[in-house]
Amino acid sequence: MKRLGLLLLSLLLAACAAAPGPRTALDAAEVAVRFEGAKAFTALDLERVVSADLADLPRRAQPRSAVDDAAFTLVEHYRAQGFASCAVEYEYSEDAGAGRKAVFLVREGPRTRLASVAIEGCARLRASEALSALGLAGLERSSVPRWYVEREVAEAARSLEAYAASKGHLDARVSETAVEFDATRTSARVTLRLAEGARYTVAPALSLEGGVPSIDAELDLSAWSGRPLSPRLPLDLRARIEEHYQQRGRPDVEVDLREGTPDAEARVPLAFTVVPGPEVRVSGIVVRGNEKTRTSHVLDLVTIRAGDRYDVRAVRATFTRLNRSGLFRRVDVALEAGGEPERRLVVEVEEATSTEVFFEPGYGSYEGLRALAGLRETNLLGAGRTLSLDGLFAQRAQRAVVGLSEPHLFGSDFEAGVSVFQELRDEPSYDKDELGAALSLSRELRPRLRLSTEYRFRASRVSDIDVTDPAALAQTENVDISTLSLIGSWDRRDSIFVPTEGNLLRASLEYGDAALGSQLDFTRLRLTETWLTSPLDGTVVALSWRMGVIAPHGSTSGIPLQERFFNGGENTVRSFREDELGPRDPEGNPIGGEGFQVFTAELRQRVKGPLEGALFWDVGTLAPQAQDVLDWQGARSALGTGVRYLLPIGPLRLDWGWNPDPRPDEDRWRAHFSVGMAF
Repeated sequence: MKRLGLLLLSLLLAACAAAPGPRTALDAAEVAVRFEGAKAFTALDLERVVSADLADLPRRAQPRSAVDDAAFTLVEHYRAQGFASCAVEYEYSEDAGAGRKAVFLVREGPRTRLASVAIEGCARLRASEALSALGLAGLERSSVPRWYVEREVAEAARSLEAYAASKGHLDARVSETAVEFDATRTSARVTLRLAEGARYTVAPALSLEGGVPSIDAELDLSAWSGRPLSPRLPLDLRARIEEHYQQRGRPDVEVDLREGTPDAEARVPLAFTVVPGPEVRVSGIVVRGNEKTRTSHVLDLVTIRAGDRYDVRAVRATFTRLNRSGLFRRVDVALEAGGEPERRLVVEVEEATSTEVFFEPGYGSYEGLRALAGLRETNLLGAGRTLSLDGLFAQRAQRAVVGLSEPHLFGSDFEAGVSVFQELRDEPSYDKDELGAALSLSRELRPRLRLSTEYRFRASRVSDIDVTDPAALAQTENVDISTLSLIGSWDRRDSIFVPTEGNLLRASLEYGDAALGSQLDFTRLRLTETWLTSPLDGTVVALSWRMGVIAPHGSTSGIPLQERFFNGGENTVRSFREDELGPRDPEGNPIGGEGFQVFTAELRQRVKGPLEGALFWDVGTLAPQAQDVLDWQGARSALGTGVRYLLPIGPLRLDWGWNPDPRPDEDRWRAHFSVGMAF
């Protein structure tokens, strides 16, 4: 049987080896290509470079011309990579027996680094600012080489002229581009010699003719006098005047610009002629393209009403609200064509898919295998409401949540939500069972800045308690908890799941009291700050600080076990098992504390494709009493390394954390495997 399996495997391998591979452009051209003298790039890379030129070789009257084109393309490829002296010759032959052959003789020459760029001739302009604007400052200090490419240097000269024009030097020209190579031609220094010319400015008293006097009186153009006259400035001024009229009911306004002759001081008079068009009022609003979404709901998102004077700001706000609703794939908001003083506003939409079923598998070093599954309907009853049913299933945790949200409560920008949830979790020292409901109200104050308030009720029950410490056991109880929370977040990260740039600030203040129907009186504060930057392509530096504190008040003398903070594990200090950093009872069971802090620094480096490596340092504390939360004495740490495989929902993450000062009951090393970032 074993021999039969080996035989079948051998036949399969032989068949695979004999099967023809995918045809390439060079195969179709039936030409054999060889590269001599090429060291910087593989033959396969160079074949890709010339394949487009050689693809139509059999159809050319002069096949050699295709090879000549390929040689030119090779030279361009090399020079674009910094090989400024590269030259390519070729030999082409056709033989009835041997077929077509093309041999490219490559003289690569040295690869030349762009050592520095200097600008001469600046009088009003600052050379350092110009170089920064062109992205050419600090080349001498950069550890990442920038290669000399003649085409890019010529583009830099044109960009310098455009930069000078943006500062008012409309006649500026680069008179000479000097390149100085070192003896080995591995380094080049470039000097751009600039003739600035005159600096043009906007003459005082801009002229505005033909408009509506009452509207013109509200338009102050004096701030533009004396500014450098760039190519864009007159266009920006014209757009500003048009915008001013469109905000005051004149959608058909036309503005004509005339530039006068500069005076002796290079001041240029600007004159604008305005054809205001009629004042327009919105006679009605027409909605088109909606099939599932109620017309009344679309109208709730429109910020202009029938009878209102046209205002381009309201039209833009309508466009933004419709787009941000998530209900539509495409949105268009515009007045009907025509010059009448009363016209309808047409809102045309194309609806997006509103029903989503999802299943996201995962793994955590403590929870074990887990899966998040659910159903989400984002346009319930055609009113833009979201109904969600989410379930988390893991070896040590289960959670179910049913939620309903109203994104525009009573047509406002406030989002309201109600949810019912149950969570079962096997903690290291006890089991927790919570059943509850929540009401929330939130609003986005500005892009990425959100403020929320929430009322939450939880019936919290604990069982299978392993803690033996009498003081901790005295605080262990089943309680009904009612709280009111205020939550603010400012999220400027470029991605929720795999961020590389930006920062996150989050703060929540939770208050529980008998006046709210709670059996536990307490105040809880949580703070999170995360900062990320990507100094090099594929490199991410990430810093995070998290803090939490809970303090009893009123009739409550202590915080029960299930409401305390714990530290240690895959998302906090990674040299510890889950929850095992901090105070323990005589049997070694964690008993938690009233305050914690975690600081993490992480360096992430993309290795290849979705594979990423990481180095990290975690340091954290767990304070038995709330007043000691900011005390870093007794802090514990982790030094470690990790591997990530990046997925759209977050990375598969394997981390090894080393404890530099383990106690007798602690591990020196701890491995964690999970899905998602640590912070």
